[in-house]
Formats: sequence, structure tokens, C-alpha cells
Amino acid sequence: MAAITTQIADTELQRDENGKEFTMYKIQVTSKDPLATRKTWEVLRRYSQFNELHSMVRLYAHTRVLSIVL
Repeated sequence: MAAITTQIADTELQRDENGKEFTMYKIQVTSKDPLATRKTWEVLRRYSQFNELHSMVRLYAHTRVLSIVL
């Protein structure tokens, strides 16, 4: 499995449909896989999505396979 690195490239404030403000995190993902067609890409995610990912990892940390869709 090829290694990837991630970093928070930026943040931006947005509002939901009710006008409540929240922060989106722009995550830059870089693949070290020499066969990858894209070496770097960015995704926007809310803190709540990271919190959900953390919970899933903790729940399934004892298994060898963890399928996550971000």
C-alpha cells in the first residue's frame, strides 16, 4: 500500500441552510504512489466528519480491514 500525507491547507467559514456558521477544512492529500494518476488533491470536510471518522477508527481498530468513504 502506497503512503499518503495530509495537511490542513486552509479553512473557510460557511453557513448552513439555517444560517448557522461552521468551519470547513481544506485538506491537501498527497500520494507517494509512483503509479498514481493524481499526486495531489484537496477535499473539504467539516470537523464533525473528522469526529465521525475518528469514532469509526476506534470502533474497528482491532480489525484488519476498514473501509472508509470520505
